[in-house]
Amino acid sequence: MAPASAVPTVGASGAISGVMGAYLGLHPRARVRSLVLLVFVPLVFEVPAVLWLLAWLALQLAEGARATGAGPGDGAAAVAWWAHVGGFAAGLLLHRQFVGRRRRTAAAA
Repeated sequence: MAPASAVPTVGASGAISGVMGAYLGLHPRARVRSLVLLVFVPLVFEVPAVLWLLAWLALQLAEGARATGAGPGDGAAAVAWWAHVGGFAAGLLLHRQFVGRRRRTAAAA
């Protein structure tokens, strides 16, 4: 996304996004207990994980699109947002390859 950038971009957020995508693929009906602080009043409620994860993905897509069109000098930011999107997609699409391999290895042992 930023081939002319003089600053390397290094991080693990794309990999963490892959774990989030794999979680969605493995547990599509899971619910997540969420804490919201309303001033000083803590509210705890359960939300479907698919709702949180797809909302998070939409935010990554929107920010990636915004950063891509932001102009020169913002290429490193765009790389980070798109790494999140790519990691999420990879985890969602490829998680079965890793789960299957793990089960076959455990059965052989």
